[in-house]
Amino acid sequence: MDGRHTLAPRDVLAGRLLEATLRAAETHRITWTRLEAVLGGPLGGSDVADLVKHMDSEIEVDWTVGIMVQAYWPAERRALDAQAAEVHRGWSRVIGCEDRPTAMRIRLIRERLAEGHSVEDLVHAAEGMASSDWHMERGLLSVGWLYRDGGRVDQGVARYRASRATVADELAMARQATIRRRRDE
Repeated sequence: MDGRHTLAPRDVLAGRLLEATLRAAETHRITWTRLEAVLGGPLGGSDVADLVKHMDSEIEVDWTVGIMVQAYWPAERRALDAQAAEVHRGWSRVIGCEDRPTAMRIRLIRERLAEGHSVEDLVHAAEGMASSDWHMERGLLSVGWLYRDGGRVDQGVARYRASRATVADELAMARQATIRRRRDE
């Protein structure tokens, strides 16, 4: 034995199959259950780490054991990182804090972007939640809380749209009152 490790052909094929499955997925994300179904059995985190070694070296893969596997190709990763930084700047402006964009914050924002939310939606979600006294009083405006899942983003966007509709309604009523007052003079 010369100490060299020979790759099992099955591992190489499984790594390529994982890569092909991630490429085929619209969001380049698959659930852990789907991954286990594709590869034919239960997997642990070390199993995925071994399979990732057999993928194209340019692909970055994140995973949460038992939940999901997400792949990023370099150009996509750079674009998502730029968008995530833009969302973080918008969140900082809305909340009025100068917190730095930590890896966890960027990851959460990147996940929401990968789900299909736009930069504008994510910033509007922060604006919507910031307009809520209840959320302000409880300090529920952190990136970790707001962008933890898509449902919270949707709730924030709905609050933003409702507040914008209210402002628009108030402006329309004020405009009508001004018109009536001028007509009655």
